[in-house]
Amino acid sequence: ITEPGYRFVELSDPPPREEKVKPLGKAQKAVVVALEDLQCFIEDPVEVDLVLDRMLELTTHDPGPDPEKPRRDQRRSNFKKAIEGMVLEGVVYQSGTGFSLQPIAVNDDEGSVA
Repeated sequence: ITEPGYRFVELSDPPPREEKVKPLGKAQKAVVVALEDLQCFIEDPVEVDLVLDRMLELTTHDPGPDPEKPRRDQRRSNFKKAIEGMVLEGVVYQSGTGFSLQPIAVNDDEGSVA
């Protein structure tokens, strides 16, 4: 219908919204640095124990102000939670017990890489 005074407006898709990148916390930054360091030497996904050991080397434990009652070192459990969260967010990739910053190729039943 074309009546005087009316204009047709073409609807288009809205412009894509930029995804907000969450800032990395201390533990997540340690995950990234540890994986970057280790993947310089290891091509395959890096085993979780190696990642955790490297993260412990990169960070220090704060025992707190009271030497009589030092805080428990929870870095290892914090790092495990950070890795799990980063896998869920798609920042870190997991294959079995190994982790990588790059997508991991998976062999299918016929032996080819997907």
